[in-house]
Amino acid sequence: MATLTKWVLVLVFVVGGTLLLAQGIGIETPLAKYEAPATRDIAVGLALLLMGFGMAAFWQVQAGGGASSLDENSPKSRKIIKVERHPGEPK
Repeated sequence: MATLTKWVLVLVFVVGGTLLLAQGIGIETPLAKYEAPATRDIAVGLALLLMGFGMAAFWQVQAGGGASSLDENSPKSRKIIKVERHPGEPK
């Protein structure tokens, strides 16, 4: 469900940003017919596009809907073991 939510939001931001950016630079779009200053459309369109691309790149969704972070009981958790070698010891 979280994956679907992520991609629906990404799609909404990217499509909305594209429509506003197109309207701002003078391309007639039948879906975005309204009167507004073109400079605002360009700025908001770029912001929406950046939000959509950032969300797609940085929002990590865990498979299986488990806990949001890896913990001691998780099979995916990793433990870091520090190994010290002293001079003269065999490898």
